Amino acid sequence: MGFKMPHVLTLVAMGAASIALVFQIVGVATASWVTADSDVIDARSGLWKTCSGIFGCLSYGSDVPDWMNACRAFGILGILLLVVCCLMGVLSCFSDNDKLPLMAAVVSFAAGLCVLIEFALYADKVDIGAGFKYGYSFALTVTACILAVVAGICFILSRRRGYSGLG
Repeated sequence: MGFKMPHVLTLVAMGAASIALVFQIVGVATASWVTADSDVIDARSGLWKTCSGIFGCLSYGSDVPDWMNACRAFGILGILLLVVCCLMGVLSCFSDNDKLPLMAAVVSFAAGLCVLIEFALYADKVDIGAGFKYGYSFALTVTACILAVVAGICFILSRRRGYSGLG
């Protein structure tokens, strides 16, 4: 069980999954899901806290609606699945098991689904009124979802094409 040069699509998949993981971690952890669309007001909120230029940042605590807890749970589950996907991608470089890329693809699609549920539920429940817009945290999770799906597709295509060995 030594290192073997993976197919270029496996490398693309691993890169997309890794970037998706970083984006998802930052998106879940930061408080810019919704921001004030004004030069006068500095306000933003996320899954864990809300911040303003006047009062600083305040944690939501445990008294949040069920849909917010669901967003948090799906966000964290998406992170965990992306970690597993990345580990499977690395393992596929050292293993002769040709099922690993397929399993990584399934995990990647599951991560994408969790992230999709996370941001779709948030977008459905949060009323973006005049003067507010979605912030970079929201955009990062949407991008993480897209990258997770791209990673899954690339893992499947790399499995069909096989590996290009070092010799």
